Order: sequence, then C-alpha cells, then structure tokens
Amino acid sequence: MKISIVMATYNGETFLREQLDSLRTQNRLADEVIIQDDGSTDSTSELVKSYIAEYGLENSWQFIENPVNLGYAENFKRATLRAAGDLVCFCDQDDIWHTDKLEKVEKIFQENEGVQVLCSHFTPFVTGETTSELRDVSKEINDGSIEKIEFTQKNMFLDSLGCAMTLRRSFIEKTEKFWYQGFAHDEYAWKLALCLDGLYWYNESLFDRRHHSANVSMRKMRNLPRRIQYLQNFLQSYETMATCLAECNRNEGYNRIVDKQIKAAKLRLEQMEKRKIFNTIPLLFKYQSTYQTKRTIQMELYMSIFRKKFQ
Repeated sequence: MKISIVMATYNGETFLREQLDSLRTQNRLADEVIIQDDGSTDSTSELVKSYIAEYGLENSWQFIENPVNLGYAENFKRATLRAAGDLVCFCDQDDIWHTDKLEKVEKIFQENEGVQVLCSHFTPFVTGETTSELRDVSKEINDGSIEKIEFTQKNMFLDSLGCAMTLRRSFIEKTEKFWYQGFAHDEYAWKLALCLDGLYWYNESLFDRRHHSANVSMRKMRNLPRRIQYLQNFLQSYETMATCLAECNRNEGYNRIVDKQIKAAKLRLEQMEKRKIFNTIPLLFKYQSTYQTKRTIQMELYMSIFRKKFQ
C-alpha cells in the first residue's frame, strides 16, 4: 500500500526536528510526506526546507507554504486532499512517532478491509509547563487488539486526537464532499467514519504525545462568543452526519441518534445566543445524554445568565 503522511505546521520550530527525525527513521518509510505551513512567523519554514535538503528527501517529501493564513482546520484539510496514498496518516508537528508505527498500521489495513479510519493509543509526556491534565493511560488496554467503535450516543463525542488517526483513501474519496470549511480533521474523520461503520481502535501506543502550553487541542473556550462558535460548529457537524447517513447509510437507529443531537444543539444555541435559560429544562431531562459531561449543562446555564461576565 502507498502511505502518505500529512502534517500541518505553524510556528513549530521548537519541537519540529524531533518529529521529522521520527518520520524519517520509520522501519517502513512513508511513500509521501506532505508538510503544509500556515504562515509561520518563526523559522519553521527554513527548518523544514533545510531538513529536506540535508537528507535528500526531495523525491518523497513535499513542503508547501500557504500564501495566507488559512487557520488550523482548513490547512489540515487542504494538505490532506493533496495526499495520494492508499493510507493517509495525520501527523502533528510536536510529537514523536514510534519507529514501528507505519508498519503496524499498514498491516492492520491490509488484513481488515472494513477499517476506514483507525485510531490508536499514545504515550503522553510533558515538556515545560502545561495546564492540561494528561490522559490517564494506566487502564488502557495495550494488547494490540482491534475493536470497532459502534454508532452509539456515547460515541458521538470525539475520543481520539487527529494525530492518532490513519484514513483509508477510499474513505476520503467517499466523504470529501461532506468536509466543509471549518470542519476539523479529527471531527470529520471520527464522525463520518461512524456513519460508514468504519471507525476502529487499535489498542496499542504508536507515538509519544507531547504536552505543552501551546497545544491547539488544549485551548479552552473561556468566553461567550467562542462558546457560541463551538456550538455552531457542533450543530453543523451533526447536520453533516445526517446528510451523510441519508446518502451512505440509511440506518434508522443511527438517524434517531443524530436527530437527537441536532435538536439538543439547537436548544443549546438558543440558550447561549438568545438567553433562553428555560431551555435548560428539556436539556436536563430529555437531552442530558447528548452532553459529554453533566457539568457542561450547569456551565452553559451560568454563562447564559451572567452573559456580561463572559463577553
């Protein structure tokens, strides 16, 4: 199988070389590495260019510099759509891959035709300061087994980082039309692979995940406009799932789950945008299962009541 690695970079000079080393020294080398920079203002571009030249990687590594800043989600999307591999591995700029990652991933896809998107465990470590809690890996199964992620209410919530995902080319071709601007690459892969009954988990750590203060995935929504934007994206992602199901998988049980998510998201948006605090009543008693945590219900109610505090 032809394997592509897709990396989106932005001001990553501090840790980038370690990640590039881990990609270059894989036991099973990638056929294609696409690195797309989104207007870095540090020396990221110079580092990547010199690295490619230093190791003579011009035939298999591509480096693209965006003329304007596209934003994290769009940069990853465009970089992914450039990839030509049978498998496409998402890659962050600050992690460190285990040397056997690609050979293990390829074997799984070769032996399991139903796998459209594969997620894996990772080993977290901290560099410098971080306010984020590390994922508790003590109870994770690491026996190399593969399990299917079923289409359930609980699994509507993204439970994998994008950098832990590998996508089959046929999945991208089938779902590209549903990948709207602003649909984060990890949400896109997780939610639409669920719709296609092709989301799987590999119970083994395949890379070391670096935690530090600049991680994009650790930035929290601390004001009302950002929370509203989050809910708007949340709603659009579920409406996209409904469209995908209508075309690709007419499972009534799946449709009911997504419809419930859509109705709840609309109620939450009304509460946040229009201060309809009484929406909390149906959200609490009828749609509680559509929240990832119960604390979110309380938090959004508090933000709705004391709006000025969160502007």
